[in-house]
Amino acid sequence: MADYILLQNSDDKVLEEADSTRFRKTGVPPVLKSEKGMRWLELVVVNPAQEDGQIKEGPTADITDTTYTRTWTVRDKTVEELDSEKDGEVLDRLRILEPLIKALNDGTFVLGQNLTDAKIKKLLKDHL
Repeated sequence: MADYILLQNSDDKVLEEADSTRFRKTGVPPVLKSEKGMRWLELVVVNPAQEDGQIKEGPTADITDTTYTRTWTVRDKTVEELDSEKDGEVLDRLRILEPLIKALNDGTFVLGQNLTDAKIKKLLKDHL
């Protein structure tokens, strides 16, 4: 099943997208007269898979006489982007651990205490 895109001739503005099921008889859009100021082109989508450590960018459009190609690209993350991502993960983990760190440093927990889960939960909640 093919996809099609309707473009305005003057500026290549996208007016509509449709799949071939819309054109019941032939499965292809009609050829429009030039005075209508519009044309149907086959839509080609290039959308590669993205893996960990990569960023997807786009799309860009390439228009020929018969096709409109919408392309995304995938690139490896830069060292700076990877470092920034790790910084964010560290900050998230510190935010989660902050009440426990406070409780451990202020004497809330003393060696030898026999604390239930409920009591530990209450002591940690006091530090939120």
